[in-house]
Amino acid sequence: MKNYFFVQVHDWATNDIDCLEVLSAIEDPKAFLKPSADFVMSENEKFYFLPGVSIPRIKLKDLYANTKSKTVREIDDATKIITGGKTSDKLFEQRWLYSLDTSTFKVLLKILQDDNCIDDHKYTDITDALETYTEDKVLGDIDLMRLCQHINLNNKLFTINSTPYYILDPEYHELDTPSNLAKLCDESFLIELANGEESTTIDRKMYETLSEMFESDDKDNRVLAMEIMANSNYKESLLYLCFLFEEYSKYISDIRSRNHVNFKSLSNYMGFSSPSYCSMNKDDITKLLIERDVFTKEMGIELLTKYKREVEDYGDSTYFRIAKITFDDPVINYLKEKNNVTNPE
Repeated sequence: MKNYFFVQVHDWATNDIDCLEVLSAIEDPKAFLKPSADFVMSENEKFYFLPGVSIPRIKLKDLYANTKSKTVREIDDATKIITGGKTSDKLFEQRWLYSLDTSTFKVLLKILQDDNCIDDHKYTDITDALETYTEDKVLGDIDLMRLCQHINLNNKLFTINSTPYYILDPEYHELDTPSNLAKLCDESFLIELANGEESTTIDRKMYETLSEMFESDDKDNRVLAMEIMANSNYKESLLYLCFLFEEYSKYISDIRSRNHVNFKSLSNYMGFSSPSYCSMNKDDITKLLIERDVFTKEMGIELLTKYKREVEDYGDSTYFRIAKITFDDPVINYLKEKNNVTNPE
């Protein structure tokens, strides 16, 4: 979090600034919550779960028993602090604020003093505070914008920008320390451990079986297929999970069990904003495989095979492109000799 000066405007119509307050805010809450290192599981871990984590606690029962780990209620007591896909929405209040470059704000203050809008004592207090201020901008609400507009009417121009800033819920202020931020871990790593080696791995054969279940007219078959997906080994099954979401999201989004806690856990692992919006395309799949660090040469071959016709029909995309088509050497050499063509490609 950054500690910005927040400009309290007493009366914008008279160009009167009241005081400066300190406001802790950030512009990118997801960057703030980004884990600092890969998750490494040890014995006697103490987990603190931030809001927005979707891991079903029942899935952690065996993991806790095998590693002598537990959940704690205080952030400072944790060895690992778990974040989820919706944590930033739960922890931060969004406020649209106006920002002014610190150097420009100093010019504004001098103009206000010269125009007798603020007295010398207040001017000195504010400029003294700015001497030790290290941020490159100050913030304010709509009254600061109106004050700048009011001065601009007199041809003293100031550029002020409106940007969303995020304020951490005071209940979680203890999170904002270097030691606690270093404990942040994404829920996906814990899900991979909770859905461990004993869970089902969806391979090519299982994928084909699940596809048949989705394509059947029996709704119970589709519900069962979703249950198998939700209880699979996500990391080892990721390629075929992606294929299933790509091909059958229209069925999944219409089945109520998509809101079951286990399927929500899978949905978050896949990066969906909601189980109801779980469609994927070839680029989404490739991106996720890379992000989860499971992409292999064999997966690449399978992806190219699966989407070859689509790329030929619709052209390049984010992760796929059509390679240049050219003649083989005998044709190229023939054309060179006959027509003195240096580059017939």
